[in-house]
Amino acid sequence: MKSNRRISIAVRLIGLISVLLVVAILAISSMVYVLFKNNLDNELQDKSLLTIRLIEQEINTWMEGKRALLHNLSPVFAYVNLNEATAVATLGALKKADPDLSSIYLMDMVPFKNGGFIYEATGWKPPADYDQSSRPWFQQANAASDVVFTEPYLDLITGKLVVTAALKIKQPNGKDLGVLGLDMIIDQVSTIIGAKKISTHGKSYLVNNQGVFITHEKSDEVLKGNLFDVSGVASFKQNVLSKDESYGVNTKSGYYLTSRIVPGTSWRIVSFGPLSDIYYILTQFSLLLVLVSGVGLVISFILTLLIARSFTRPILRAADYASQ
Repeated sequence: MKSNRRISIAVRLIGLISVLLVVAILAISSMVYVLFKNNLDNELQDKSLLTIRLIEQEINTWMEGKRALLHNLSPVFAYVNLNEATAVATLGALKKADPDLSSIYLMDMVPFKNGGFIYEATGWKPPADYDQSSRPWFQQANAASDVVFTEPYLDLITGKLVVTAALKIKQPNGKDLGVLGLDMIIDQVSTIIGAKKISTHGKSYLVNNQGVFITHEKSDEVLKGNLFDVSGVASFKQNVLSKDESYGVNTKSGYYLTSRIVPGTSWRIVSFGPLSDIYYILTQFSLLLVLVSGVGLVISFILTLLIARSFTRPILRAADYASQ
């Protein structure tokens, strides 16, 4: 009888304390897990936005150099009446000095087919029926008061991806002289973007306002493939195309993505990657937490058993004394 009572009281104490310990350990473990995950999420967001802004700054620096070239060259043609040979030599020297330039030229407001002039760095002359005023880059520059950048396109001569930067030049009397243009090879932009990624298996690209790749490690994807055809990325489309800067995580697709528009263009820098790159450490931490919790429960159970015995002995003695 005494033995049964001893066991009954010990079991109840052990059970009660064990339940309390399990609840406490689970609560603490859950809190630690949530705090650790929140910290990872915050670090991912901070790193994503920092990376995308650094890429944008580097691209802006590259573009600003081309803007400055056009602005500095504009007065030379606007205020100095250069003959064709001198103009071509000047443009040729500038092209030779900048490996990013595929071509540099000044074209008259009057169409070439109607007698307008065209000065190009290599001395190139277009066909007799050429009308530069019908070209999109010319029309964009003519309608703007500052440098404009076209959508990227493949250069027919070099086969490389280029962007045209153009600026309308005015004479001192206020009349339009022509449009000064640069055809820029954007290999450096591809290098800048390709070198930056947020996580181990992350990717960074430049896309247009429809998601078409402007840069890609596979040349056959450039100007053909679409970012939103990439598995796991489609859900970010609205944010990328509607916001100047965006950041998001999709746990269902298992991806994070951040984007930022390049000022003065319709281009967007996009960097994304699998959440497994970030959360693998969370998985390891969870396993460690389970292991530590398990060891803690075993130790707690042993201590509870010892404590329960020490508690039950005086209780049973008192009960025996009272029954005598």
